[in-house]
Amino acid sequence: MKALFPYYQQKGKMYKDLTPKELVLVVNSNYIQSIKYDGNRIFITKFGATIRCFTSDWKEFSFPNEGTDYDVLKELRSNKSNFVLEAEFNYGSVGKLGDRGKSAILTTFRTNFNKGINYVDSSFKHKVAIRIFDCLVESDGLLSTSTPYYERLAVARNLVLPQVCEVISTRIVPGAHIIDITKRAVAEGWEGCMFVQCQSPYSMGLNSHKRTVNVIKNKSRPTVDILCIGVEPGTGKYTHMIGALVLRDRLGRTVSVGSGLTDDQRSMAPQFFIGQVVEISYEQIQDTYLQPVFHTVREDKAPMEID
Repeated sequence: MKALFPYYQQKGKMYKDLTPKELVLVVNSNYIQSIKYDGNRIFITKFGATIRCFTSDWKEFSFPNEGTDYDVLKELRSNKSNFVLEAEFNYGSVGKLGDRGKSAILTTFRTNFNKGINYVDSSFKHKVAIRIFDCLVESDGLLSTSTPYYERLAVARNLVLPQVCEVISTRIVPGAHIIDITKRAVAEGWEGCMFVQCQSPYSMGLNSHKRTVNVIKNKSRPTVDILCIGVEPGTGKYTHMIGALVLRDRLGRTVSVGSGLTDDQRSMAPQFFIGQVVEISYEQIQDTYLQPVFHTVREDKAPMEID
């Protein structure tokens, strides 16, 4: 049998990036909605009695305890069908916004796998959560991508799953309510929501940049007001201009922000920003603010009012 993987996984569009034509279709459709967990995407494959695990870029790894009584995936072998499970991996967390850093332990697992190291951690099953959000079953030497999404979830729920694995909780929602539903999820501390059309097949990308409107991601980026303490000089097209603002929050975390600055703002004297309170949006906070974007100078706020 030829290899069924790796393949370019299905990738969805961000709600904010939908075209006006796509948006009309979305608001008039129903979607299977789930929470977007803040972790790492993984693949778990079963062919015959062989279970293999891969990161989102198809680099193989193994969990601790493989081949021992503590092997957390051993129950998967009792399933008759061959399949690829797509899942979100969380480690030592529930997967709320900001938890992704803990899941970076996958790098350690991958390194150990490459070195042939397998170690026993009897408490591992209490630290890991694997949330399955898609399932492609092998049929006649191919993965069945034409199966509608609601059926793929049903197949996953009918599998014999290990204790650490669960199929995501879902509900059917109107596309017109995507923004309100996401706001409620974000208010509860989640990263956002995923919305997949009920009848949609699996769109295996022709390349890593292809995205399908059948799958929609929606996240609300939080904002913060922090103090500008300096600037970094620009390079290339921004030579003799401001390259980035250096910002610091109340807890002493610093971040450099260039994204979002217009050419006119980059041409201003540094003194226009230094000492001012600046509003930025960001993806999440780990040691600093990730993926920050400049929004505006908050002239209505004093430095002692920063976040």
